[in-house]
This record gives sequence, structure tokens and C-alpha cells, in this order.
Amino acid sequence: MQTATFSGPLGSNVGQLRFSKNCVVREEQTNIRNYTPQYGYFELRAKGLTTSANHVSLWMIGYEDIPEKSSEIAVFELLGAQRGQTASKVRYGVHPWGDPNIEEEFYEDTFSIDTSQFHIYSVEWTPTHIDFYIDNVKIRTIKQSANYPMQLMLSIYEHPFEGAWSGDYDASAPYPKRFTIDYLRAYQPIGGYRE
Repeated sequence: MQTATFSGPLGSNVGQLRFSKNCVVREEQTNIRNYTPQYGYFELRAKGLTTSANHVSLWMIGYEDIPEKSSEIAVFELLGAQRGQTASKVRYGVHPWGDPNIEEEFYEDTFSIDTSQFHIYSVEWTPTHIDFYIDNVKIRTIKQSANYPMQLMLSIYEHPFEGAWSGDYDASAPYPKRFTIDYLRAYQPIGGYRE
């Protein structure tokens, strides 16, 4: 699920999530902004995967109509290869991409949870900081914040090749792969946040 899309003219290098300077718009797209909030509390209750070379995530990125408005808030990334019955790793944090005002602050921490079971992953994004939560317990505060609207991206990935960063690929792992979501909720305080 992606709540917005943006790309520049055909043949340009203007567009979203430019992970390489060599990216070029090869097909014209209609620009859409279904939901691009600026600040709020966002939570998802979900079950991750158990299969290696798969990962699921909820993240937010700038709409990137201006290339510098491109940072990412990773609410969570769960790798099947890093899941355990009594402890699992969770990846989360911020990444600047092309935003010169955001510094890389990304974490991979182990928690006493089984990420293949239901848990609540959430962030409160304010004008001054971002608080990260698992099951309504704050796990970290990042003292920086993007000051522009972002879109939400809810994803499931498979990396079916040898040497994938998400773990060894097992071609015999059964399909379909499931990222089970109970709900995704978004809130903003009445009157907004004070800057």
C-alpha cells in the first residue's frame, strides 16, 4: 500500500525514493496524494513473516515534489530471518535520502517478542522529535524531525537471490507469504502540534 505517488517528466531523474542517481522516469505517471500527513501518531498491529529473504515494513517518506523533501521514517522493518520464538530483531529509525537536514539514525535492536505474532508498532512524529513504540512501550526517541508531509508505505518484500541482505533464500518455502495486518491507525491532536 502506498498513499501517494509522484514522478517528474518522462526521461527526467525527478521522482520518489531515488536510491540511485541513475534512476530515470521511464513511464509517465499521474501524481496522486491520497494521504500525506505532516506529524501525528501512527500505529499498526501486525504479524511479520517467518521465512528468510522476506521482510515486511511500515515506513513513511516525503512526497519528494522537491527532491530534498525525501527523508524516511521507518516505523519498523521485520525480517523473517531475524525472527525468533522468544526474541526478534526490529529495524527502525530515520534515513535522510536526499534531505540535508536529517542525519542517519537507524537502529536494529533485539526485543523479547516473536515478530510472527501480533504486535503493535507505532511512532509519534512531532515537529521536534519522533518517539518509537512497540506494544505501547516507548523504545526510543529520535531528536530530529522532517518538516514536510509524508506518505505511508506498507510493504512485503521477497529477495529471491543468493546473498540477499534479508537472509538466505529458500526456494522451497511455501507460498503465499503472509503479512497479516489487524489495523493501521493515524491520529493528530486537535489543534495540531506546536512548533
